[in-house]
Amino acid sequence: MIIKSMSRKHPSFGQVIDYMDREELGLKFRRNLYSSQREQMIAEFLRNSELLAKRKRGNYLYHEVISIKRNPNLSLEEQQKALLEIAEVYAEKRAKNHLVYGRMHTEEEHLHVHLCISANEVAKKTRKRLSKARFLSLQREMEQFVLEQYPELKQTPVYQNGHENLNQKISNREGELKRRTKAPSRKDQIREKISLVMEQSIGKEELEQNLSEIGFELYQRGKQFGVIDKEGKKYRLKTLGLEVKFSERQKLDQRMEQLKQARKKKKQRNLKQNLER
Repeated sequence: MIIKSMSRKHPSFGQVIDYMDREELGLKFRRNLYSSQREQMIAEFLRNSELLAKRKRGNYLYHEVISIKRNPNLSLEEQQKALLEIAEVYAEKRAKNHLVYGRMHTEEEHLHVHLCISANEVAKKTRKRLSKARFLSLQREMEQFVLEQYPELKQTPVYQNGHENLNQKISNREGELKRRTKAPSRKDQIREKISLVMEQSIGKEELEQNLSEIGFELYQRGKQFGVIDKEGKKYRLKTLGLEVKFSERQKLDQRMEQLKQARKKKKQRNLKQNLER
Protein backbone atom coordinates (compact mmCIF):
# COMPACT_ATOMS: atom_id res chain seq x y z
CA MET A 1 0.00 0.00 0.00
CA ILE A 2 1.24 3.48 -0.89
CA ILE A 3 0.04 6.76 0.63
CA LYS A 4 1.05 10.01 -1.06
CA SER A 5 0.34 13.65 -0.30
CA MET A 6 0.53 16.70 -2.57
CA SER A 7 -0.10 20.19 -1.23
CA ARG A 8 -1.57 23.07 -3.22
CA LYS A 9 -0.88 26.74 -2.66
CA HIS A 10 -4.02 27.86 -4.46
CA PRO A 11 -7.69 27.15 -3.57
CA SER A 12 -8.02 24.98 -6.71
CA PHE A 13 -10.66 22.69 -5.24
CA GLY A 14 -12.59 22.55 -8.52
CA GLN A 15 -9.57 21.27 -10.45
CA VAL A 16 -8.85 18.51 -7.97
CA ILE A 17 -12.50 17.44 -7.68
CA ASP A 18 -12.90 17.40 -11.47
CA TYR A 19 -9.84 15.17 -11.74
CA MET A 20 -11.19 12.85 -9.06
CA ASP A 21 -14.62 12.67 -10.70
CA ARG A 22 -13.30 11.70 -14.13
CA GLU A 23 -14.21 8.11 -13.27
CA GLU A 24 -17.93 8.63 -12.80
CA LEU A 25 -18.72 5.15 -11.46
CA GLY A 26 -16.03 5.21 -8.79
CA LEU A 27 -17.12 4.78 -5.17
CA LYS A 28 -16.95 7.96 -3.13
CA PHE A 29 -17.37 9.31 0.39
CA ARG A 30 -17.51 12.67 2.16
CA ARG A 31 -16.45 13.86 5.58
CA ASN A 32 -17.88 17.00 7.22
CA LEU A 33 -19.45 18.02 3.90
CA TYR A 34 -23.16 18.72 3.67
CA SER A 35 -23.32 18.69 -0.11
CA SER A 36 -22.90 15.86 -2.60
CA GLN A 37 -23.08 17.87 -5.85
CA ARG A 38 -19.95 19.32 -7.44
CA GLU A 39 -20.78 23.04 -7.31
CA GLN A 40 -22.06 22.93 -3.74
CA MET A 41 -19.06 20.93 -2.52
CA ILE A 42 -16.62 23.35 -4.12
CA ALA A 43 -18.52 26.25 -2.55
CA GLU A 44 -18.17 24.62 0.89
CA PHE A 45 -14.43 24.12 0.44
CA LEU A 46 -14.01 27.71 -0.77
CA ARG A 47 -16.05 29.24 2.06
CA ASN A 48 -13.99 27.35 4.60
CA SER A 49 -10.70 28.35 2.92
CA GLU A 50 -11.68 32.03 3.03
CA LEU A 51 -11.23 31.91 6.80
CA LEU A 52 -7.49 31.38 6.33
CA ALA A 53 -5.16 34.33 6.66
CA LYS A 54 -3.45 35.26 3.39
CA ARG A 55 0.07 33.92 3.58
CA LYS A 56 2.70 33.62 0.89
CA ARG A 57 2.90 30.00 -0.23
CA GLY A 58 0.44 28.90 2.43
CA ASN A 59 -1.39 25.65 1.71
CA TYR A 60 -5.09 25.66 0.87
CA LEU A 61 -5.64 21.95 0.33
CA TYR A 62 -4.02 18.55 0.16
CA HIS A 63 -4.54 16.07 -2.66
CA GLU A 64 -3.72 12.66 -1.23
CA VAL A 65 -3.81 9.17 -2.69
CA ILE A 66 -4.12 5.75 -1.05
CA SER A 67 -3.21 2.96 -3.45
CA ILE A 68 -3.29 -0.83 -3.07
CA LYS A 69 -2.16 -3.54 -5.45
CA ARG A 70 -5.05 -5.70 -6.66
CA ASN A 71 -5.24 -9.31 -5.57
CA PRO A 72 -6.39 -11.56 -8.45
CA ASN A 73 -7.78 -14.06 -5.92
CA LEU A 74 -10.32 -11.56 -4.55
CA SER A 75 -13.31 -10.07 -6.32
CA LEU A 76 -13.14 -6.44 -7.36
CA GLU A 77 -16.12 -5.66 -5.12
CA GLU A 78 -14.39 -7.12 -2.05
CA GLN A 79 -11.26 -5.08 -2.68
CA GLN A 80 -13.21 -1.88 -3.36
CA LYS A 81 -15.15 -2.31 -0.12
CA ALA A 82 -11.94 -2.88 1.84
CA LEU A 83 -10.15 0.12 0.32
CA LEU A 84 -13.11 2.40 1.01
CA GLU A 85 -13.06 1.31 4.65
CA ILE A 86 -9.30 1.89 4.80
CA ALA A 87 -9.72 5.37 3.32
CA GLU A 88 -12.36 6.26 5.89
CA VAL A 89 -10.10 5.11 8.75
CA TYR A 90 -7.26 7.15 7.24
CA ALA A 91 -9.47 10.25 6.98
CA GLU A 92 -10.47 9.82 10.63
CA LYS A 93 -6.82 9.74 11.69
CA ARG A 94 -5.47 12.28 9.19
CA ALA A 95 -8.23 14.87 8.98
CA LYS A 96 -10.93 14.19 11.54
CA ASN A 97 -12.32 17.74 11.58
CA HIS A 98 -11.40 18.78 8.03
CA LEU A 99 -13.52 18.84 4.90
CA VAL A 100 -12.74 15.67 2.96
CA TYR A 101 -14.01 14.35 -0.37
CA GLY A 102 -12.86 10.95 -1.62
CA ARG A 103 -13.26 9.11 -4.91
CA MET A 104 -12.03 5.65 -5.92
CA HIS A 105 -10.38 4.86 -9.25
CA THR A 106 -9.94 1.35 -10.63
CA GLU A 107 -6.99 0.26 -12.75
CA GLU A 108 -5.88 -3.12 -14.05
CA GLU A 109 -3.23 -3.66 -11.38
CA HIS A 110 -4.16 -1.14 -8.69
CA LEU A 111 -7.07 0.44 -6.84
CA HIS A 112 -6.64 3.88 -5.40
CA VAL A 113 -8.65 6.52 -3.59
CA HIS A 114 -8.06 10.22 -4.21
CA LEU A 115 -8.74 12.57 -1.31
CA CYS A 116 -9.30 16.32 -1.39
CA ILE A 117 -8.58 17.62 2.13
CA SER A 118 -9.00 21.20 3.35
CA ALA A 119 -5.89 22.75 4.90
CA ASN A 120 -7.89 24.05 7.84
CA GLU A 121 -10.43 22.32 10.04
CA VAL A 122 -14.09 23.24 9.63
CA ALA A 123 -14.71 26.87 10.64
CA LYS A 124 -11.10 27.29 11.86
CA LYS A 125 -8.82 30.15 10.83
CA THR A 126 -5.49 28.36 11.05
CA ARG A 127 -3.82 25.86 8.76
CA LYS A 128 -3.14 22.43 10.18
CA ARG A 129 -0.37 20.38 8.67
CA LEU A 130 1.47 17.18 9.40
CA SER A 131 5.21 17.25 9.80
CA LYS A 132 7.17 14.84 7.61
CA ALA A 133 7.90 12.73 10.66
CA ARG A 134 4.23 12.56 11.66
CA PHE A 135 3.16 11.76 8.09
CA LEU A 136 5.67 8.91 7.89
CA SER A 137 4.42 7.68 11.26
CA LEU A 138 0.86 7.74 9.91
CA GLN A 139 1.92 5.85 6.77
CA ARG A 140 3.47 3.15 8.93
CA GLU A 141 0.48 3.09 11.27
CA MET A 142 -1.98 2.66 8.39
CA GLU A 143 0.18 0.01 6.76
CA GLN A 144 0.28 -1.99 9.98
CA PHE A 145 -3.49 -1.60 10.28
CA VAL A 146 -4.02 -2.96 6.76
CA LEU A 147 -1.61 -5.86 7.23
CA GLU A 148 -3.40 -6.90 10.42
CA GLN A 149 -7.03 -6.17 9.57
CA TYR A 150 -7.03 -6.96 5.83
CA PRO A 151 -4.54 -9.82 5.33
CA GLU A 152 -6.63 -11.06 2.41
CA LEU A 153 -5.48 -8.04 0.37
CA LYS A 154 -1.93 -9.46 0.40
CA GLN A 155 -0.17 -6.09 0.51
CA THR A 156 3.62 -5.96 0.53
CA PRO A 157 5.08 -3.93 3.44
CA VAL A 158 6.71 -0.70 2.29
CA TYR A 159 6.95 1.67 5.24
CA GLN A 160 7.47 -0.98 7.93
CA ASN A 161 10.81 -1.96 6.42
CA GLY A 162 12.03 1.57 5.82
CA HIS A 163 11.67 1.30 2.04
CA GLU A 164 9.61 4.46 1.65
CA ASN A 165 12.35 6.06 -0.49
CA LEU A 166 12.97 3.23 -2.94
CA ASN A 167 12.72 5.61 -5.90
CA GLN A 168 15.59 7.76 -4.59
CA LYS A 169 18.97 6.52 -5.80
CA ILE A 170 21.89 7.57 -3.64
CA SER A 171 25.43 6.89 -4.84
CA ASN A 172 27.96 5.19 -2.58
CA ARG A 173 30.07 8.35 -2.53
CA GLU A 174 27.10 10.51 -1.57
CA GLY A 175 26.02 8.06 1.10
CA GLU A 176 29.52 8.01 2.60
CA LEU A 177 29.59 11.82 2.68
CA LYS A 178 26.28 11.88 4.50
CA ARG A 179 27.51 9.38 7.07
CA ARG A 180 30.68 11.41 7.72
CA THR A 181 29.14 14.88 7.90
CA LYS A 182 25.73 13.90 9.35
CA ALA A 183 24.26 16.57 7.02
CA PRO A 184 22.02 16.42 3.93
CA SER A 185 23.97 16.12 0.69
CA ARG A 186 23.72 18.66 -2.12
CA LYS A 187 21.57 16.20 -4.04
CA ASP A 188 19.27 15.73 -1.04
CA GLN A 189 18.82 19.49 -0.73
CA ILE A 190 18.03 19.89 -4.43
CA ARG A 191 15.70 16.90 -4.38
CA GLU A 192 13.79 18.44 -1.48
CA LYS A 193 13.49 21.84 -3.19
CA ILE A 194 12.37 20.47 -6.56
CA SER A 195 9.92 18.03 -4.97
CA LEU A 196 8.31 20.85 -2.97
CA VAL A 197 8.00 23.06 -6.07
CA MET A 198 6.34 20.21 -7.99
CA GLU A 199 3.75 19.80 -5.26
CA GLN A 200 3.04 23.52 -5.19
CA SER A 201 2.74 24.07 -8.95
CA ILE A 202 -0.28 23.66 -11.20
CA GLY A 203 0.65 23.23 -14.85
CA LYS A 204 4.02 23.36 -16.61
CA GLU A 205 4.03 27.17 -16.88
CA GLU A 206 3.65 27.66 -13.14
CA LEU A 207 6.21 24.92 -12.47
CA GLU A 208 8.80 26.68 -14.64
CA GLN A 209 8.05 30.02 -12.99
CA ASN A 210 8.39 28.59 -9.47
CA LEU A 211 11.61 26.79 -10.39
CA SER A 212 13.00 30.07 -11.73
CA GLU A 213 12.27 31.75 -8.38
CA ILE A 214 14.60 29.31 -6.60
CA GLY A 215 17.32 29.45 -9.26
CA PHE A 216 16.52 26.44 -11.45
CA GLU A 217 15.39 25.88 -15.02
CA LEU A 218 13.54 22.87 -16.41
CA TYR A 219 15.11 21.17 -19.43
CA GLN A 220 14.21 18.22 -21.64
CA ARG A 221 16.54 15.92 -23.55
CA GLY A 222 14.66 13.35 -25.56
CA LYS A 223 12.18 11.80 -23.16
CA GLN A 224 14.25 12.72 -20.11
CA PHE A 225 13.56 15.81 -17.98
CA GLY A 226 15.87 17.55 -15.56
CA VAL A 227 16.78 20.87 -13.95
CA ILE A 228 19.73 23.23 -14.38
CA ASP A 229 21.01 25.43 -11.56
CA LYS A 230 22.53 28.92 -11.85
CA GLU A 231 26.01 27.48 -12.38
CA GLY A 232 24.79 25.43 -15.34
CA LYS A 233 25.00 22.09 -13.54
CA LYS A 234 22.33 19.62 -14.69
CA TYR A 235 20.39 17.17 -12.55
CA ARG A 236 18.18 14.58 -14.20
CA LEU A 237 14.85 14.02 -12.45
CA LYS A 238 15.48 10.29 -12.71
CA THR A 239 18.75 10.69 -10.79
CA LEU A 240 16.97 12.78 -8.16
CA GLY A 241 14.32 10.12 -7.77
CA LEU A 242 11.59 12.50 -9.01
CA GLU A 243 10.86 11.05 -12.45
CA VAL A 244 7.70 9.20 -11.35
CA LYS A 245 6.43 12.19 -9.40
CA PHE A 246 6.97 14.48 -12.38
CA SER A 247 5.22 12.03 -14.71
CA GLU A 248 2.22 11.87 -12.37
CA ARG A 249 2.02 15.68 -12.27
CA GLN A 250 2.14 15.81 -16.07
CA LYS A 251 -0.73 13.34 -16.36
CA LEU A 252 -2.75 15.30 -13.81
CA ASP A 253 -2.13 18.60 -15.62
CA GLN A 254 -3.05 17.08 -18.99
CA ARG A 255 -6.25 15.64 -17.58
CA MET A 256 -7.13 18.98 -15.98
CA GLU A 257 -6.68 20.71 -19.33
CA GLN A 258 -8.85 18.11 -21.08
CA LEU A 259 -11.59 18.56 -18.51
CA LYS A 260 -11.33 22.33 -18.81
CA GLN A 261 -11.70 22.19 -22.59
CA ALA A 262 -14.60 19.71 -22.38
CA ARG A 263 -16.41 21.96 -19.90
CA LYS A 264 -15.81 24.98 -22.13
CA LYS A 265 -17.22 23.19 -25.20
CA LYS A 266 -20.26 22.07 -23.20
CA LYS A 267 -20.99 25.66 -22.14
CA GLN A 268 -20.64 26.81 -25.74
CA ARG A 269 -23.08 24.12 -26.92
CA ASN A 270 -25.59 25.05 -24.23
CA LEU A 271 -25.31 28.73 -25.11
CA LYS A 272 -25.80 27.98 -28.80
CA GLN A 273 -28.87 25.83 -28.06
CA ASN A 274 -30.37 28.58 -25.90
CA LEU A 275 -29.85 31.17 -28.62
CA GLU A 276 -31.49 28.94 -31.23
CA ARG A 277 -34.65 28.53 -29.17
